[in-house]
Amino acid sequence: MTQKYDVKFYWHNPEMYLKSQMLKGHTTIRAEVTATQLDTFAFELSDTFTIDSIIYTKNQLPFSRNHDVVFVKLTTALNKGNVFDITIYYHGNTDLSTIDKNWHFPVTFTDSQPYDAIFFFPCKMDLEDKADSVWMFITTSSDCKAGANGLLTKITNLGNGKLRYEWKTKYPTDYYLVAAAVSKYVEYNIWAHPSMTSDSVLVQNFVYDTTQTIGTFTFSCLGLNKAYINNTKYYLELYSDLFGLYPFFKEKYGHCMVALSGAMENQTMTFKDFLIPKLSRMSCRISGLETMSAVKHGAISGSMKDLLIIPNTWPMNRFMAGIMPIRSSIPNIVISSRCQAVVFMFLQPNCGISTGFLTAGFPIIKAVLSST
Repeated sequence: MTQKYDVKFYWHNPEMYLKSQMLKGHTTIRAEVTATQLDTFAFELSDTFTIDSIIYTKNQLPFSRNHDVVFVKLTTALNKGNVFDITIYYHGNTDLSTIDKNWHFPVTFTDSQPYDAIFFFPCKMDLEDKADSVWMFITTSSDCKAGANGLLTKITNLGNGKLRYEWKTKYPTDYYLVAAAVSKYVEYNIWAHPSMTSDSVLVQNFVYDTTQTIGTFTFSCLGLNKAYINNTKYYLELYSDLFGLYPFFKEKYGHCMVALSGAMENQTMTFKDFLIPKLSRMSCRISGLETMSAVKHGAISGSMKDLLIIPNTWPMNRFMAGIMPIRSSIPNIVISSRCQAVVFMFLQPNCGISTGFLTAGFPIIKAVLSST
């Protein structure tokens, strides 16, 4: 059923609060019919959620459920090429709210990779069908901030102690790279300056607004991590020089602190447990070897112009950039699996390789990628 349409746009409107597992929201899915006809619309949402209603052309539609798959009977069949909007209203309990044990600080966030997006919002979980654009409008309490993909276009005061953070991205985005986080954050921004553009690139960071005592000294969370955050711009500039301009330079790169044992490199907004030197695991995302590779047909600008294509199955994708097929723009040239693994090793600063070794390795990688 889901193969009969192509997702064009998601508009997620979740309500997310600290120390609350209740998630209430509505999502609009815009899609184009790719089959000859479509009389039943199917999407995925965990059966732990209650669906309040499904709206199409201002009318409420009947639906049925088979575990996590929802089938919606359309009033009239749609023909190939027709574009339509369907809005799903839902609510239920999740496990998205927790306490970060490193900082003893509350945070509420999504973690969708690989199959968990349906525990937060309705979607089509297909690696080969990327939404052309995504809006994430997060309602939360006025003492919190909310981070997500793309640009923060507006903060709307809804009254009753609630704010709505309105995030929008115009870049194609895979379902598992859509994310939202809420906490009592302090925002700290810096700018990178890649050499191939006159524009600066925003590096937007949401860090816990708290302190930690070490011995007799008390430090703010931001103070402890500011130096590492500041280094991010150098990674972005370096990888842009080596592999082509950071593909999302018109929006941003960013970090949200969340309670993860590692990291989730959501498109334009990495979620991290706490910002230590491992922060720059963003390297593959910065170079485009992760997020850009998720684009079905995307090219990194620069002399290589390689097409970086994500595998369409999760067993391959889980190994991340190391075993991704990297096909050169030169006909009939395919970089070997061994070379891919070497590239992965060099591109991940958090794997224990020193920065100096990494820097020394870049010319080698570039030579390998450029060679026959």
